[in-house]
Amino acid sequence: MNDVATPTNSSSIELHDLVKSYDDEVVLKGIDLDVEAGEFLVIVGPSGCGKSTLLRCVAGLETITEGDLYIDGSRCNDVRPKDRDLAMVFQSYALYPHMTVADNLAFSLTVRDMPDDEIDRRVERAAERLDIAELVDRQPDQLSGGQRQRVALGRAIVRAPKAFLMDEPLSNLDAALRSEMRLELKKLHRDLEATLLYVTHDQIEAMTLADRIAILNDGELQQVGTPRKVFDEPANQFVAGFIGSPSMNFLEVRFEPSRPAVVADDVDLALPEVDADVDIGREVVAGVRPSALELGSEASGAIQGRVEVVEPLGSESYLHCRVGDREVVAEVPTERTADLEPGDALECQVRADDVHLFDPSTGRAIEPY
Repeated sequence: MNDVATPTNSSSIELHDLVKSYDDEVVLKGIDLDVEAGEFLVIVGPSGCGKSTLLRCVAGLETITEGDLYIDGSRCNDVRPKDRDLAMVFQSYALYPHMTVADNLAFSLTVRDMPDDEIDRRVERAAERLDIAELVDRQPDQLSGGQRQRVALGRAIVRAPKAFLMDEPLSNLDAALRSEMRLELKKLHRDLEATLLYVTHDQIEAMTLADRIAILNDGELQQVGTPRKVFDEPANQFVAGFIGSPSMNFLEVRFEPSRPAVVADDVDLALPEVDADVDIGREVVAGVRPSALELGSEASGAIQGRVEVVEPLGSESYLHCRVGDREVVAEVPTERTADLEPGDALECQVRADDVHLFDPSTGRAIEPY
């Protein structure tokens, strides 16, 4: 699309060994990250991991302690925020309460002394794109949360910036509105073909929106890849536990000398061969996603336990089971849980190829052949 409110030159963003410190506290610990022009890249991680600080460093709202920021190949560490040509959308919407929707949309263009007819055209186009054309004469306190978020997005769109920076823009919305706005953001990215750097703590939001995901924890990048890549091939135990809902089950196990399997109490898991020198009897961490556990199948491994809670969620149910001193969650068809009660014994099967192994000392994945 080549209208006025569409960025025509999406920009790349590069972070080279970026460090951000506050006195003695290091918040970002040498971040290396490339965002391709036109890419939707989501930074995800738990609260306090440094993801919003990273976004503010890109925007110029925080100074960079060490390392470099490049936008379209130009070093921008010392470029003022207004000269970076990046549009930021905040969690709080940050609308001017005394202005109408139209005036909020037009404000950034007005301060740039853009001609009135150009401003009107961009505002009209953005309002139509975001389905808020009938709201342009209202003020923010007359809007719902979802409508305010659309205005905040529209205010960014009219600028036609080099890239969009979004800091948890959906976190103030209820579940139904978040789902609706996720769909709108996907459509918006497709239509604008713009570079979008998006921060969230919600891994479901990250999985559904991103071209690629960057997982951050304690100021360090853990893994960068497509949603499918980080789900199927997590680089370490943190990523494996953070990405996916319900979370991956982890079991402390050991290699047995008599066969290529691991055993611990009520757990007997066959494994694929691994590309590592794993000593016989060595303790490792086995990870199994809830969706990989099956009731009564003919798979090659088994986990035995007792039902604690059955959590029905429509066609699927979560079985919370006690296996030794650990809780294991299985995601199974609801029809298979009809006769299960708390305290019932059960056996879950798992295929060897569905077991992930991690080094307990480093947390890193032990790669299969």
